Amino acid sequence: MTVRTRLTVFYGTLFLVTGFLLISVIVIAVFSSPPGGVSDPGHLFTRTDLTPDQINQIAWHVKQQARHEMQMRLLQYSAIAIAVMTLIAIGSGAFMARSVLRPVRTVSATARRLSEHDLHERVPVPTQHDELSELAETFNTMLTRLERAFAAQRRFIANASHELRGPITTQRTLADVALAEPGIDAGTRELATAVREVALRQQRLVEGLFELALSQHGPQADTAVDLAALTREVLERWAHSLTDRGLTLATDLSPTLINGDPTLLDILLDNLIRNAITHNRPGGWLRVHVADHTLAVENPGPQLRGERLAELSEPFRRGETDRMIDANGGAGLGLAVVHTITDAHHATVSLRPRDNGGLLVRVRFPAEC
Repeated sequence: MTVRTRLTVFYGTLFLVTGFLLISVIVIAVFSSPPGGVSDPGHLFTRTDLTPDQINQIAWHVKQQARHEMQMRLLQYSAIAIAVMTLIAIGSGAFMARSVLRPVRTVSATARRLSEHDLHERVPVPTQHDELSELAETFNTMLTRLERAFAAQRRFIANASHELRGPITTQRTLADVALAEPGIDAGTRELATAVREVALRQQRLVEGLFELALSQHGPQADTAVDLAALTREVLERWAHSLTDRGLTLATDLSPTLINGDPTLLDILLDNLIRNAITHNRPGGWLRVHVADHTLAVENPGPQLRGERLAELSEPFRRGETDRMIDANGGAGLGLAVVHTITDAHHATVSLRPRDNGGLLVRVRFPAEC
């Protein structure tokens, strides 16, 4: 039977049973003798000194007394019966609702657990063919389409970024060769320099897309990684850029072991440090803190609105603009990559704007290791 039919049959049967019980209680209350009994007036009617009017008056009083007692018994038994029937209806209704809505709760729980990384999970389909089984099947079909769409998107990004690397490298090499050629005129040098800068920006965009695709595939390894040691390696890689921009570096790195993919964690740290350097103030500073399975990167910079932070983890979002390539050569993929890698490692990332401008990024990894 369908859910509609089952509910109709259930509540119809419940109404029939409770109505029968209520009528039974009323009938028993009417035809049963009262607990104390009505005082027997028979001895009054054996008296010979009573007139017919007196006998009628006595009978009338006895009838009124019996009617009053019956009314009280009806009220009492009806109240008890209604209370009992209400409890029965509430209990049976709650049981029926819990039984019928169990598949709906399963669908809701599955939807809350799902993300783009575990779309392979499916909702159990009830054995009976009804509206709830159709809901589960429809939800599973939707998950299949979403899984295919995300997989196709990841394949496209990975393939496109891989195929674009070759032509961009060739463009950059040709520009370098032209610039190295002795005796070139000023116009050619200016053109080759512009082509080289465009190729560098395109290369950064392609590398960001490749990192995003790589992070979306999830960890390829699960080993113990010293987050502090890995952070030092990444900071050494960016030491030259820190010096060129006149930035002051402050670190507090305590050894902390986490489980994860060293390659993806290196990409996460590299993106956070690069963003903090790129979107910093001239002569500013950079603070990096590692302790208790937590990584924090803080830097001054442009003022950010609170509502804008929720969008920064989306691709091609950056600060208050949404351009593909900004003046610093960024592609707006850094925090999207960070967000994807943290999800893959079951970590949490929080973004908090500083009062005087800039950003504080905090990544908290699971404590198990």
